[in-house]
Amino acid sequence: MKQNFIKKEAKNSPLFCINYKFVVMKKITFIIKLSLLVLFTAYSCSSDDSGATTPPNTNINLLVNVDRQGENSENPNGDGSGLYTLTATAINAVKYGFVFDEAIEAQSPDGIFSGAATLPGVNQYIVTVIAYTVDDEIIASILYPFNMYFLNIPTNLEVSVNIQGQDSDNPIGDGSGVFSLLATADNAVSFGFKVDTSDEVQNSTGNFSYTVNSQGINQFPVTIYAYSSTNERISKIENITIFVEDDGSGNGGSGNNDTLVWSDEFNGNGAINTNNWTYEIGGGGWGNQEVQSYTNSLNNVYKENGILKIKVIKESNNTYTSGRIITKNKFDFKYGRVDIRAKLPSLAGTWPALWMLGANIDSVSWPNCGEIDIMEQFEDKSYVQATCHWDNNNNNANYGLPIDLSTPTEFHIYSLLWTEGSIRVFLDDAEYFVMSTNNAMPFDANFFFIFNVAMGGTNGGTIDPSFTTDAMEVDYIRVYQ
Repeated sequence: MKQNFIKKEAKNSPLFCINYKFVVMKKITFIIKLSLLVLFTAYSCSSDDSGATTPPNTNINLLVNVDRQGENSENPNGDGSGLYTLTATAINAVKYGFVFDEAIEAQSPDGIFSGAATLPGVNQYIVTVIAYTVDDEIIASILYPFNMYFLNIPTNLEVSVNIQGQDSDNPIGDGSGVFSLLATADNAVSFGFKVDTSDEVQNSTGNFSYTVNSQGINQFPVTIYAYSSTNERISKIENITIFVEDDGSGNGGSGNNDTLVWSDEFNGNGAINTNNWTYEIGGGGWGNQEVQSYTNSLNNVYKENGILKIKVIKESNNTYTSGRIITKNKFDFKYGRVDIRAKLPSLAGTWPALWMLGANIDSVSWPNCGEIDIMEQFEDKSYVQATCHWDNNNNNANYGLPIDLSTPTEFHIYSLLWTEGSIRVFLDDAEYFVMSTNNAMPFDANFFFIFNVAMGGTNGGTIDPSFTTDAMEVDYIRVYQ
């Protein structure tokens, strides 16, 4: 039921009472007048702006508390990031609403609301906090004022550069082509890194690693950005000179892996390109006790503003639908570099994967065909993992390694460098998985791609009971040889 709130003020009083008008379909209108709220100071309800607020109706006991990021005795209004969390509690309440000025009400079943200040300096923000019963009846409401300090422009952006193997004998590195950056800035909540004309990579740590893929001595600009919580930013440019040795191993230097042979940029909106992809549909657990059914619906797989979205939806009958797309019989390849820029879902129970299977699976079955998992994310959202599977004397052999992912819901580049005798996997150009292969393994034949998001099962874990929807987003996939 959509609720519109109307606030009325008495003459000669900052605020005397609050009426709430509920507009219901079929033009049936109810007016509910809440208990009188007596304010002792303008826009406050017995609050000292540092603890909980208690309304006159003590048998309901609606309490609100604000937690400002960086709040301490020296910074009573926060550290300037502008980030805060409101926590509301009330007897017999099953959910809460939070309304700022004329904004749309945000509801929370646990009474927790996180937000960010939007005005520079120290300002007072006033939120209406509402407690609801299980029948969506309002049982209490109060106005809660609180002060926040917000410095919306980061300052003092500093960057340190570390070139691998750099010393007095090798001032521009050891030929590996690897360098790393560490960015710091006052009042920044995230950082962005853009190497020459490549896409910007963002994270909250300020750490960034990159491998140059062009032979010889190279100089190119790297732009570093520092962002505030409202995306205000400052930037600086470092010109980095680095030596890249091409020894044919693929360890630094592009070697033969420098020609784009296939890609999907997912430009535009609507359905995916079926010249590149086929939908796989159906349920049945997929061999891993998964609970989703894959569909070809635009609700589950679609492009939006140049981004592929594979969306899991909890349907009205409490089943789950999702998407799984493959390039089988449309594109497969052997050896090369793969770059996939993607953002992962965050809710418990989701199991996203960017992976590959041997193109001969129909004739030899799995795991004889081989499997290369470029990225899988399991129940624990703090890391991702790369894994290879193959048959070893009629046994499922596998080798996998994880890497920590401090910002799992931001875009990252997941890369595979696949050569004869070697499979290597990278996160944002930082290598973390290496496996040697031989001709007894199935990794010297053509493979095709699979993108999907499963739910639950052996690796998705317990599904969040409040789950409604979540998605994996893919900006592009590119294959070089």
